[in-house]
Amino acid sequence: SITNNEVTNAIKAIYFDHPEFFWLNTNYVYKYTNDGNVVQIILSFNNTINDIDNAKNNFEASANSIIKGTLNLSTNYEKEKYVHDQLIKLITYNESASINQSAYSALVLHQSVCAGYSRAFQYIMNKLGIPTFYVSGYSNGDHAWNIVKLDDGFYNVDLTWDDNKNIMYDYFNVPDSTFSNTHTRNDLSVNLPECNATTYVYKEEKQNNNIIDNIIDLFKDNTDYEVTNYNNEENIDNTQNEAEEKQTPNKKELNIRKKDEISE
Repeated sequence: SITNNEVTNAIKAIYFDHPEFFWLNTNYVYKYTNDGNVVQIILSFNNTINDIDNAKNNFEASANSIIKGTLNLSTNYEKEKYVHDQLIKLITYNESASINQSAYSALVLHQSVCAGYSRAFQYIMNKLGIPTFYVSGYSNGDHAWNIVKLDDGFYNVDLTWDDNKNIMYDYFNVPDSTFSNTHTRNDLSVNLPECNATTYVYKEEKQNNNIIDNIIDLFKDNTDYEVTNYNNEENIDNTQNEAEEKQTPNKKELNIRKKDEISE
């Protein structure tokens, strides 16, 4: 016999670990007896099932076009960053997007929500041989992101929050010590590895911050300097806009479709 809790966990594990099953909807129905034993499971399929062979070909073609761009990259970190950037360029965030809980919505339809971003990233990274998990939890509402295993351990990655006017890296390879300030795991994801690695925390952002700090220190110095006046108002405005965007992250929520329980 199988209990309803066992069925729920088994189906969630399939959804979380197998983004290639993009034709499955995340809602389903099961029937159970009065003593809690499940006697029937009814799965739900999205419209890709109507032409599944063509849908699979389109799905693989999109994924392989990104994978092809990693072939000349030597490290898993370089490949990870490339996939992160290419998916953000490819996908537009849209809560009304069709089948937006699937990797297909991100890779083929190019419109999705955090579930689609995360499943697309998970699928490509695992095809590259880089262990990557789908994570469910809360971050300004129900949300999804990823955990990636690199040489020295595990990192959190949130493509959805890094998708802004420009590609951001505020949520790329972040340890739990920082990430937990804005993200909380739930459900089966609480069993995933802790993210305590730090070697591949995004470094270019830190380098840019150090340059800015040095310039600020320069202006604080009392020494007289010859100043050249550049007409660069457009760049200044862009910098201000980017700073404002980073102070107010683009927090995008996961749409959850809950199962129906039928008791007989």
